[in-house]
Amino acid sequence: MQPTPFSQDELTTSSFPVPPHKTFFGRAPWVEWLVLIALFLGGAGLRFSDLTQPPLDVHAWRQLSALMLARQFYLELQPNAAPELKAEAVRLDELTASLEPPILPKLVAYTYLAAGGERFWIARVYSILFWLIGGLALYGLAKRMTSADGAMAALAYYLFLPYANTHSRAFLPEPLMIMVMLLGLFAVYRWVETARWKWAIAAGVILGLAILVKIFVVFPLLFGIPFFLLASWGWKSTLRSRQVWVFAGLAAVIPALYYLLMIPGKSSGYLEVWSLPFLHLLLEPLFYLRWLHRLELLFTPAFLFFSLVSLTLLDKPKRWLLVGLWLGYVAEGLTVPSLIISHVYYNLYLTAIIALSLAGGMAFLLSKAAQQGWGWRLMVVVVLLAAVGDTAIFARKEIHDVDYSQEPAFWQQLADSLPKDAKIIGMTEDYNSRLSLFGWRHISNYPTSEDFAMDTLSGRQVELSAISPQNWQTFLSQTNGFDYFLVTIMSEFDAQPYLREILYNYYPIILQGERYILFDLQHPIQPLPAAGE
Repeated sequence: MQPTPFSQDELTTSSFPVPPHKTFFGRAPWVEWLVLIALFLGGAGLRFSDLTQPPLDVHAWRQLSALMLARQFYLELQPNAAPELKAEAVRLDELTASLEPPILPKLVAYTYLAAGGERFWIARVYSILFWLIGGLALYGLAKRMTSADGAMAALAYYLFLPYANTHSRAFLPEPLMIMVMLLGLFAVYRWVETARWKWAIAAGVILGLAILVKIFVVFPLLFGIPFFLLASWGWKSTLRSRQVWVFAGLAAVIPALYYLLMIPGKSSGYLEVWSLPFLHLLLEPLFYLRWLHRLELLFTPAFLFFSLVSLTLLDKPKRWLLVGLWLGYVAEGLTVPSLIISHVYYNLYLTAIIALSLAGGMAFLLSKAAQQGWGWRLMVVVVLLAAVGDTAIFARKEIHDVDYSQEPAFWQQLADSLPKDAKIIGMTEDYNSRLSLFGWRHISNYPTSEDFAMDTLSGRQVELSAISPQNWQTFLSQTNGFDYFLVTIMSEFDAQPYLREILYNYYPIILQGERYILFDLQHPIQPLPAAGE
């Protein structure tokens, strides 16, 4: 059975039909194109600003880990690369393995080859391009769901939100995932509009690729797509449609080949580490308050709540598509409650969902504004320009606030000054990944206060204020077999007072600089306490 395509009146207009000549931005094609080009140029300009800065602005550990993986692939592509360099690159990468398939790191490695060497900013360029292409899909989808006005407002939010600006230029899988997700949602919408096989197949393949890029996007899709199909075609037509089953099969098989067949143990182990220990948070009201405050900080309260109200202005199929996407996001947060509040990039795809949700309300408001006199319309233009301009200034400030240009040289010098062939453990920035990437030197991680905070979040109480038999046991078990202890995060001595007491009272300092201290674990300056003391 083949589902019936919807007419233009049923699906390609909102529940408040707005003829193009009565819209604010769509009344003349040149106006729409001019504003569209201005938005993309502004969004691209913000993201390309400070392009060559080392990728330490957001989630540096994730970005540096991806760069180490790209380095490994790059050296593997070079037949004349020194074997010891290849071996060291592989060893460093094995210490930072991730769950997702290394699609972007491999693409970056091939680009390194074409560029003649490592250029860390290449990864940033790819992420920016992915986000901008996603913006095109967002605009096309929002325009079909509402009008040019709603689509323009959705795009402006997507491109100029400060949180999205910093994270969409990072070497993370999220920008690629969101681009493919938006392209897939556009294909699904066209499929429902036309009920044609080519769109059903395209939607299945594209959304399967989105899940492959990062599996957590399955949450909004698993709710949003079924809700949309059922609201559009009804239960019987949806379940009897061969197109629906082919679509679902394609969307499921593509990621399953990787996550279930290629890395099965790794996939299940991820939830054992990041989900099950933290499910007790779901019973704590404070968790939900922290989650809401996090969302308000990232997405601004006005837009966050207005986007939810805007859902009421859409007709049934579109409303249920967005309601499903929202519910999927909530389901993800309930599955990995610790990550949804501690790792903000898990919220990044919500930018697109909020933008699409805003489209309905903004289409309604701007259509009313378009019917006013020229003076009122001019005032609206001034207000919109001020809002976008102020947001852009704030977004630019977040990029330019900190200068990381001297970081690579510092870590190279530090690596050169450390004892050769020694086994070192310590606490340096971003789980020692700066030393690994910039200095080609691996040291093992000693738990930081952030690690202990995650233990506390999972329900395990940890006392770090003073030396205790438990702390001594932790320290000795962690440092067993190591020669030296390196510290560059001096704030950890305030967060872990017991560690400061142990290191300063029992071990000599053999190397010290403005930003680092190296303790000798082989030659204590006084006898260590016996076990249990």
